[in-house]
Amino acid sequence: MNLQLGAGERRTGQGMPYVLVLMGLASQTSVGLMSVLMGIGVLCTLYDLARRREALQMDPPIGRVLAFYSVSLIIGNLMCFPVAYGIRDALSALYKVVPFFLAVFYLKNWRTARLVFLAMAVSMLVNDVVAVHQEYGYLQNHTIGRLTGMTEHPTMLGAFLLLVLPLVTFLPKVLRFSRRQAWFLWGVAALSFLVLMFSQSRGTWMAFFGTLVLFVGMERQHRMRHLKVAGIAIVVFAVVLGTVPALQQRMHSVSDTNLVSNTERILMWKGALQIWQDHPLFGSGAGTFRQHFDSPEYRPPEAKEPFHLHPHNYFLKVLSEQGIWGLFFYLWLHGLIAWQLYERWRHPCGKAAQVVALCGLLAFAGFHFAAITDTALRILDVARMYWLTMGACLAAAQLKDEEAEE
Repeated sequence: MNLQLGAGERRTGQGMPYVLVLMGLASQTSVGLMSVLMGIGVLCTLYDLARRREALQMDPPIGRVLAFYSVSLIIGNLMCFPVAYGIRDALSALYKVVPFFLAVFYLKNWRTARLVFLAMAVSMLVNDVVAVHQEYGYLQNHTIGRLTGMTEHPTMLGAFLLLVLPLVTFLPKVLRFSRRQAWFLWGVAALSFLVLMFSQSRGTWMAFFGTLVLFVGMERQHRMRHLKVAGIAIVVFAVVLGTVPALQQRMHSVSDTNLVSNTERILMWKGALQIWQDHPLFGSGAGTFRQHFDSPEYRPPEAKEPFHLHPHNYFLKVLSEQGIWGLFFYLWLHGLIAWQLYERWRHPCGKAAQVVALCGLLAFAGFHFAAITDTALRILDVARMYWLTMGACLAAAQLKDEEAEE
């Protein structure tokens, strides 16, 4: 991946690192500001493509898959009715990927990488502080409530936490942050871990532990070190769980076969598969799960909760609404991103790049583990944060260690 703009760098290219840093700050705090910054980024990219096209390059496999993915979205949505809604949803999905392009094109040195990751941590801290204030309000009424932070739902907050936690936990040592910055990041990590617990998002909890298993099993050479980190997280989780009955009840509900939330999910998953069986190639159309599942043809009589917008599983959402065509390109795109991160982890440019690649893999895994029980990727601000994280990690993972010593 060639991220260097070369000699004679244009002013737009020089200013884009600051745009990336501001995007990191706005990623969890301001949907509007994030949109404005993305617009500026697109204009700068178009300018640079017109004047210095050769300067903005990415790995050919990712470029090709992104192109195929874009075409597949448009073709797939042309096959549904009404076509205008399908095209709108396709363009919306492509718009969410913009932060990935901007990070890949313009994050080209460790100084920018440190600032972007630090800005993302500040944004997470703001979300955490709002969540803590919410819990304080619950405690005033002698209850333990589910936290949402600045989001609309605990699962959305959980998605943000799963993306940022690996970054603030493992990057302070290798990216040459100052001592204050390092302790700040570790403080955000500790607070975010507690907020993750008190969000009471069961899907987030399961995704977090699934990521821990992946973290421990990834490499034999550092397995004992990984086990120690995972062990500390499990011990803290167990201690907090053992002292807060509300969290214990929430944990026990994961395996409760009589809980409506659990039974409804299973019914929605079955409904999504039935919709796909009737629309196998291109699906029923983007955003049409609700109207199909609420119909007598797909809604089982034992279902108790109406008006579900999605099947609480992003893979089944893509399969039912975009068919096997859409799911193939979806898995191809995200699978290639994971593979590129894995390759950078196995064959790193240096120690710092390897740890960044590891963080990207853990963030990727946690986010997609959570997608088994929910569909956070359909939410605008969550999707943009996901693509910004993936782009920043991919870009930073190809930088050489000597650049980290600037």
